[in-house]
Amino acid sequence: MEVAAADRSLEHVVIVGLMGSGKTTIGRLLARRLGVAFRDSDAGIEVRTGRTVRELQEELGDEAMHEIEAEQLLADLARAERNVVAAAASTIESEACRSRLREADVVVVWLRGSPGVLAARFDSSRPRPSFGADVEAFLREQAARRGPLFESLDPLTIDIERKEPTRIVDEIATRIASGGN
Repeated sequence: MEVAAADRSLEHVVIVGLMGSGKTTIGRLLARRLGVAFRDSDAGIEVRTGRTVRELQEELGDEAMHEIEAEQLLADLARAERNVVAAAASTIESEACRSRLREADVVVVWLRGSPGVLAARFDSSRPRPSFGADVEAFLREQAARRGPLFESLDPLTIDIERKEPTRIVDEIATRIASGGN
């Protein structure tokens, strides 16, 4: 199924979720399906700063790294062209980002998965921020703190467990085309 982005009033689709939920994979596939640009927050930060988010975390600390992630999301949403953005998980904690994500030209898609499933899928070799020795405990804490913030945006919530990426993209595209949750 093809979705004509030019026929939509939306300008941006922002993929949110915890680390390991598949934001980059789904975002890239969805952008291709919609025929729009794809922006990955981590990649954008690396281009802009010359460092990975893990390096930024180690050099500057969590708070400064999260500020850079929020700046990147806001910069991606300030672009004139339609795009799909895979947002860093921390951006949901920024009031400025939540405010921008509530605007009419943005559709927020929350890729929701249980901490246990996300932990099993997690690849610690990728240049993500460090998360400690117990990734599932880390993700449980993140889910408890960030879940209500994701919900507050009234997103298109997509349960990702036991679904292939193409099925997830089909579901998102269908829901965007139908204009609702």
